[in-house]
Amino acid sequence: TFPRILQRRLISIFPEKHIEVVNCAFTAINSYTMLDYMDEILAQQPDLLLIYAGHNEFYGALGVASMESLGQNRWFVKSYLKLQRLKIFIWIRDIVTVARSRFSPSPDSLANGDPTRTVMSRIVKDKKILYNSPTYEKGLVQFRGNLQDILKKADRKNVPVILSELVSNIRDSRPFVSVATDNYPAALTEFNAARAAERQSDFGRAKEHYYHAKDYDALRFRAPEDFNDIIHELSARFKSPLVPMKVYFEGASPNGLIGDNLMWEHLHPRSSGYFIMADAFLQTMRENGYIAPDWSERKVLPSAAFESEWGLTKMDSVYARMVIQHLKGSWPFVQEGPNLFMTQFVPQSVEEEIAFRVLRDGEGTLEQAHLQLAAEYEKRGDYINAYKEYVALIYTVPTLELFYEPMIQLLVKIEKYELALQILHNARHYQDSAFVHKWLGQLYLVLDETERGIQYLESALEREPNDDQAVYNITRAYYRIGRFDEGDKRLAGLREHIGNTNEFRQLEEFRQSMLTEQQMKGE
Repeated sequence: TFPRILQRRLISIFPEKHIEVVNCAFTAINSYTMLDYMDEILAQQPDLLLIYAGHNEFYGALGVASMESLGQNRWFVKSYLKLQRLKIFIWIRDIVTVARSRFSPSPDSLANGDPTRTVMSRIVKDKKILYNSPTYEKGLVQFRGNLQDILKKADRKNVPVILSELVSNIRDSRPFVSVATDNYPAALTEFNAARAAERQSDFGRAKEHYYHAKDYDALRFRAPEDFNDIIHELSARFKSPLVPMKVYFEGASPNGLIGDNLMWEHLHPRSSGYFIMADAFLQTMRENGYIAPDWSERKVLPSAAFESEWGLTKMDSVYARMVIQHLKGSWPFVQEGPNLFMTQFVPQSVEEEIAFRVLRDGEGTLEQAHLQLAAEYEKRGDYINAYKEYVALIYTVPTLELFYEPMIQLLVKIEKYELALQILHNARHYQDSAFVHKWLGQLYLVLDETERGIQYLESALEREPNDDQAVYNITRAYYRIGRFDEGDKRLAGLREHIGNTNEFRQLEEFRQSMLTEQQMKGE
């Protein structure tokens, strides 16, 4: 999730600014989806758009070789996307879809009834797209045209765009489908030539052959270098800064050959790869003066500083490994037969048990797995590892109070008040909410910084006036420092809300004890 990494790095450089990096990516997204969403994205008035896309172009939704394709005519597909905003069009489309499903089941339902198959294996219609074939050329036209329209829309709204080169695993991902043609050798021939050149330490020639092997691979799950050429071309035409992502990834790879060192399989980066991506975008933003013309050299910490403290836990690595094993248990990594991963895997630890339930049952999320594991660690008294699970959660979804509350409660339980304060102050970059202000106020009261605690509790009650816990704590605080008038106002409001409960009577007793103490001091 390199957008999250980028956001934290930017906040560390510009703590005085409110910076939000919104990730609009999801499974099988391609340029048609991006173009369809552009008006809604631009309506949010972003300061900058960052685009890293292209690997799903052939097989993503409405792509030229996708099971969800509407054909290879770009004008027709764009017209369809516009029409589907009309209710009458959606009504007619749904009627036709229902009628078609009753009289003729889809080819996918007939041929692909295996429920263990991955999304990757379900979306492909054309499994052989030869290099420079008509379908291949249609894919280039689709990508260039849609990306050009995206940049035009952004330009009309004066929203700058940063484009990025695409990277993939060239060294350790063998071609999926290898077919020789009259004009080009088979992808596997090029791959073997690359291996031979590498054995001879001719890494420049090896790289050339590896890229040819990737481009000639007839199963188009990795974007060809022609896409990078299009990205360069449009970057120059629209004066959009370009992230030289290949330079970054090759620079972090042995002999400049991108492989399993940074990639899980054919193109999804490992955590180290995502930190590189975030750094590449950050440096391009800096070089082009976005956010501020000059960035403080002192505040631009190296990527390694964030990678070492990011909060990745064993749960993350266990879950990632399972996802990849499941992915590789299906086509195209396995040519035929059912995916046996779910039936054959036997968990060996509590981390694997929780992660496997999430992956197998599909009812939870990785975030819920972190919560379950943290609760399990707390039961065992393993507070350090429980804390690490919560850190992983707030780094992944820093805007959700659900993840902060158990973490802060844990830190209070083990009396790590200063650490809890630091986390809550950092949280204000993401959510300046009643929850954060209330906890800040309560912690300052615990640390005997009563005036400061009152300040934050008042701020919390401005945001959420009916929070009984905050009212209770601020009432006690006012009585503690002898401001009885303010305390009595809060006490009266609390009685109307909760009645003559034990909590209310405790406050009355506390008021009386503080009043008595003050009178004794006066005497």
